Amino acid sequence: MNNANNNPYKLVHAAALPALLIAAVWSLCLMFIAGHSNKSMVLMSLFTLWVVSPYAALFIINRKSRVTVRHYLTITISVCSVIFYTVGYLYPGKTPAFVFLLIPLISWLLIGSAIFISKKNNKIKSEK
Repeated sequence: MNNANNNPYKLVHAAALPALLIAAVWSLCLMFIAGHSNKSMVLMSLFTLWVVSPYAALFIINRKSRVTVRHYLTITISVCSVIFYTVGYLYPGKTPAFVFLLIPLISWLLIGSAIFISKKNNKIKSEK
């Protein structure tokens, strides 16, 4: 009966890594398609590092942790970033570079907030 209670958490834990990998690959593919006419290798390298950095951070954070809010955050950031990158890329008349700058920034803010809150909660729990 205890295993039945853990199934949703196992599902979240199992879904976090594939969602993260799919989102990273999809985001990079859209970035390279959007920037195909850009001749600057330095700029494309910087964009690549910026776009992939939140996914790398989430991978490192989730690698050894048990199911926590971080796994839910990973799935949320992965799904939302794919949606916003796709919409930003397909939206006519707009330059997609703004989307590829904004989404990682928002992701980093969410990751930082989650880490800060979890450390604050752990500190409060350890004081009790």
